[in-house]
Amino acid sequence: MKWKMKKIFILILSLLLIFSKHIFGQSTIDKNASASCSYSYNSTIKKNVYKNVSVDPLFPGGAAAWQRFLMKEFRYTKGSKDYEELQTKATAIFIVDTDGKIRYPTILKGSPDANLSEFDLEYLRVIKKMPSWIPGKCGDKIVPVVVQWPIMIHLNTDH
Repeated sequence: MKWKMKKIFILILSLLLIFSKHIFGQSTIDKNASASCSYSYNSTIKKNVYKNVSVDPLFPGGAAAWQRFLMKEFRYTKGSKDYEELQTKATAIFIVDTDGKIRYPTILKGSPDANLSEFDLEYLRVIKKMPSWIPGKCGDKIVPVVVQWPIMIHLNTDH
């Protein structure tokens, strides 16, 4: 059962990777890259954090390495309280800083007072364990970038 869940998990994750530029894809650098980058000031870290950049941050080794890391680290078993939910999703938000380290990871919820599920907490734990990324760039300048990283799982508990 655990292996089937992981296979389904990998399939869903793979589909997300195909459709999400900001997760792993590096965009091309255009000549006016600094003009196409957008940022806002983050008072917590006291510097500008970029949302759109000319070169996106990259998990070391790309999508395949992320899948291996996830399969090794993610622990979500039949004993989990919300295991019987057939579809579960979560979106992590974090900053990939100029040194590639993950800063301020959190799980985005529809309501600020919503409780995190066991799945959310496990996803957050895995995000916090990620190795340093290859940082993003605005033109030739390495910059901190905010990343929204969705993940979905569809469990088939009939088999």
